[in-house]
Amino acid sequence: MKVLPIVSGPSTSASAYAPLPHEPPSQPLLRTDDAVDLQYRDDSKGIDSESDETDDVEMAAYGPDERYLDMRRDAELANTSATSLVDSPAREVRKGDRLALYVTLAALGTFLVGTWLIVLLNHPSNLGLFAAHPPLQSLAITCFGCGILLLQPTSQPKTKARGLTRHQLVILGVGLPAIIIGTVLIFMNKVIHESAHFTTWHATFGLIAIVWMVVQMLLGGLSVWFGGRAFGGGMKAKGVWKYHRVSGYLLFPMFLMTAAIGGNYSDWTAKVVNVGVRVVVYTLAPIFALVGLWSRMRLSKMNFRP
Repeated sequence: MKVLPIVSGPSTSASAYAPLPHEPPSQPLLRTDDAVDLQYRDDSKGIDSESDETDDVEMAAYGPDERYLDMRRDAELANTSATSLVDSPAREVRKGDRLALYVTLAALGTFLVGTWLIVLLNHPSNLGLFAAHPPLQSLAITCFGCGILLLQPTSQPKTKARGLTRHQLVILGVGLPAIIIGTVLIFMNKVIHESAHFTTWHATFGLIAIVWMVVQMLLGGLSVWFGGRAFGGGMKAKGVWKYHRVSGYLLFPMFLMTAAIGGNYSDWTAKVVNVGVRVVVYTLAPIFALVGLWSRMRLSKMNFRP
């Protein structure tokens, strides 16, 4: 038996077992599923590009569809309008509204503070129940004016809801109790002194204004409370509200005129207040208050067209 010699050499041992040179891959290695997904996307891209080219050829053959372009343009405009409404809410304040607001508040403040000072500076303890009548009535009229101011500029659902809440708080929470108490006190004062009732224009207009106010508040309250169920709810109740709005704009000057007659021509004020103060507090202030408030009126909210 012949044994063959094992040939060994430096080339065999070095080249056969030497490690391969390590070179970093030019791209990150992919898992099998990643590679399949990449290949699928490449194939899809090729299909899409071919499909797009085919569509372009067909559209070039038939020409652009004007109806499609018009519909797309309208959709883009609608989308832009909706986005702008969300991003920038509609402006509710018109030019001149802020100035009118300041004029109205200044006039109402002059009327209110002037009335209270006139009473407080002329021995109110000697006036009996009458001492509370001018301050309470002037407070009520001021609250009625402020209640209207709170609702005037509102046009968005959220601001309308907040304005209505404040409107009711000011008018029903402060104005209504004040005018009722003031009216009851002057009535009792006349009963105590055995004086005749409703013998002056001030008293007559005051009675008309009080009765009108009760109807006005019932009309407004029932059109919004419980969803306006008393008037059928929905648009039916909303249709009643516009009459409440118009009535309020006419009732407010009725209150101002009643106060102006009493402040300028009653026996007590003519005796203790000079003419200049009466003109400012009971003539100029009511006029400016009415002009300022009416100038902020929104006729679009009183649409009587069917």
